[in-house]
Amino acid sequence: MRHDNIHKNLLKLLLLNLTPLTKFSMRMSLDYNWKKMHEKTFIAKHSKSVPGHKTAKDRITILFCSNASGDYIMKPLVINKSKQPRSFKGININNLSVYWNANKKAWVTATLFTDWFNNRFVPDVKKYLPQKGLPFKVLLLLDNAPGHPKYLQYENVEIVFLPKNTTSILQPLDQGIISTFKALYIKRAFRYILDQLENDRSLSVIDAWKKFTILDCVKHVGMAYAEIKKSTLHACWKAVWPDVVESANPRIPLEQEYSQIIELAHSLGGEGFEDLSEADIIEIMADKEICEDELIDMVNITSENESDNETVADGYAHNPFTAKVVREGLELGRKLVNYFQQNDPHLDRALRLQRNITESLNEYEEVYNVLSKNKSQSLITNFISMSRRNEINPNMSTTETASNEIILSSDESEITQTCKRKRAIVESDSDSSLDENTLNV
Repeated sequence: MRHDNIHKNLLKLLLLNLTPLTKFSMRMSLDYNWKKMHEKTFIAKHSKSVPGHKTAKDRITILFCSNASGDYIMKPLVINKSKQPRSFKGININNLSVYWNANKKAWVTATLFTDWFNNRFVPDVKKYLPQKGLPFKVLLLLDNAPGHPKYLQYENVEIVFLPKNTTSILQPLDQGIISTFKALYIKRAFRYILDQLENDRSLSVIDAWKKFTILDCVKHVGMAYAEIKKSTLHACWKAVWPDVVESANPRIPLEQEYSQIIELAHSLGGEGFEDLSEADIIEIMADKEICEDELIDMVNITSENESDNETVADGYAHNPFTAKVVREGLELGRKLVNYFQQNDPHLDRALRLQRNITESLNEYEEVYNVLSKNKSQSLITNFISMSRRNEINPNMSTTETASNEIILSSDESEITQTCKRKRAIVESDSDSSLDENTLNV
């Protein structure tokens, strides 16, 4: 059931005895440029001077959703132009800190939104409410946007569309949550550049920013969104549901975030950063106005399969997550623990760090065991296949056989070692038995 009168819907809300825990609002931030810098910065000027550069390539759409109590915040939905960017190589999109989807315009369409509603919103809320001892009976507040279909319905879900031209006044997520998110995201982006420069002194600021891929963007979106405080989420419902918000001033102060962004910018230095102001930050955060033609395009996109499914270059390729990579990470964790145990005069503090890091690394220990087991099993299987090929074609040279096996190793650092072992196995084929140690990887 849908209505256009917000006051009638609020009355119905009270009659349904819904609590702030069961009232949700969804808002999309359209045309968000995830690599946007202020026009006066030398990064922005350099980007414009690069032949073939198009700002549109860096556009995404983000959908936010939370309840009125601020107690529950859904994973945001990020819509990109490409379903599988190059930096996503080896990444399971189901394990991202966001929900991920794509179409050629990176926009919300009716089909895509319906998928989010049926397969994300409903299941997630069904899991959340029983944890609070509440039945599945909710109200979902939506903008009157082209990508939000009026035919949406689900049992025990009341869908309310805000009247046209009232989103900026009534939409809770417009009352400070989106601006808070953007400020947190920009702060993380500036911090990313500084971290890159500290890790590699040979990098320039421009080179460091070039390394920032859509995968980095997704990570920062998830972390920035998770940083939004419960009190912020709750206070933003003042305009639409004043009875449940205690704060007299629901506006969220961002002066602290602005100050930290400016401090980071000054640390970067250079044209446009050393004199970055609060007004400049607000300008970066401003949404682009959508023209009438773009709204028509949003309505006309019907096939989500029109997304650019090709592997699109978006910066640096993501390194494969191999057993070697995990092992190196585990070793770094142990070195960190040992360093503080040897140097921290406060033993209790060092022990707390050890417990926390050890607990955090347990999951990666399991990942390493799985990857190592899969690699060993793959090598044994490959050896059996190789032996069978030798039986079929005994004239195949040792070099040819070994080179075939090199490709199948999941850990590039062990290619040479694997090759030598395989060659040893082939050369001992005429023996009556195989040395079991030969198969140990």
